[in-house]
Amino acid sequence: MSSSTLISHLGLVAQYRDKNKMSAANLGVVFGPTIFTADDPLRSISNIQRYNALIASFIEHYGELFDDVVPEANGDEDQAAAEGENGGDDAGAAEMLGTVVAISDYEGGMDGETYCLPFRDGDVMEQVRPMGDDGNWLWGYHPVHGEWGCIPKNHVEISNASVA
Repeated sequence: MSSSTLISHLGLVAQYRDKNKMSAANLGVVFGPTIFTADDPLRSISNIQRYNALIASFIEHYGELFDDVVPEANGDEDQAAAEGENGGDDAGAAEMLGTVVAISDYEGGMDGETYCLPFRDGDVMEQVRPMGDDGNWLWGYHPVHGEWGCIPKNHVEISNASVA
C-alpha cells in the first residue's frame, strides 16, 4: 500500500469525524506511533507527539502533498456509482468549474451516502465539478477543512480566477 493510498483513506475516515470521533488529530494518535517507529523505544516515545502531529498534518494537507489520487467521500467506485444513480455522466468526464464562493452558510453533513461540505458565507471551495445531471449539486474540495464533498449549487457562486 502506498503512502498516498493510506493517507487518502485516513482522510476519508476523518471526513466522518462527527459520527466516528476520528479527527485527523485522533487518527494521528492511532497511526503516528505505528508508522514512525525507531530502533530505540525511548527515542520513539520522546518523539511520539511529533509523529502524531505529522500524520494529522498529512491527512489535513493531503491535496497539497499528493496530487496523483483525489480522495472522494465514498471512494472512487462508490462516488462514480452514486453519480450514475443520480443520472450524471462518468465522474472523470465531468467539466471542472474551478472554484466557487459560498453566498450563504450551509450546515453540511450526510445526504444519504454522500458527504456534503459544511461552509460559511464567503468560504471558497476548489476543484469543483458538476455532480449528477439535475444541476443542483456540485462536488469539490474545502481547503480550510481539508475535506471533499457535495456542495448545493444554490448556496454558492461560481468564481472565475481570471476575472477580477
